[in-house]
Amino acid sequence: MVKATYSGTIFCTSAGIEYAWRNGSWKLPFSEIAVIGECTNELGPFADDYFVCFVNRNGKGWLDCSFYAEGRDALLTCLESHFGTPFELGLSDSTSFKSRVMWPPSLRGEPMFEYLAPPPKNRLSAWLRRIGMKPNTNVQVIAPRVQKFLSRTAG
Repeated sequence: MVKATYSGTIFCTSAGIEYAWRNGSWKLPFSEIAVIGECTNELGPFADDYFVCFVNRNGKGWLDCSFYAEGRDALLTCLESHFGTPFELGLSDSTSFKSRVMWPPSLRGEPMFEYLAPPPKNRLSAWLRRIGMKPNTNVQVIAPRVQKFLSRTAG
């Protein structure tokens, strides 16, 4: 039996975006958003595996909300209205680690993140990689092209 997850509620205000879920919440003013995209992971169907992501203007991190959150469609409509461009989700059939920029238009379709293998913790994990077994986790970082964009627009 699969346990149902609570994916939270996402909504727009005149100032920005607010997301709340069972264990927390965040708020992000529109003025602090530099890049908007989507990403997937391999956790489904046991946990949320699809997210809408917002990279901060400072380029030091991002916030995300579950694709399955209440209010997602209204959020996309709000983003289209605020930013004046379509926001079309394109990773709904992905079951692996993928990402894609939706805004700004100059980066649309580019990978938003890179997924890097963490360094081996011991000889056994190093040996398992040499024989072709991948680690069961990764490190998610902002993709180089997005980083370059952020460095040009920071200020």
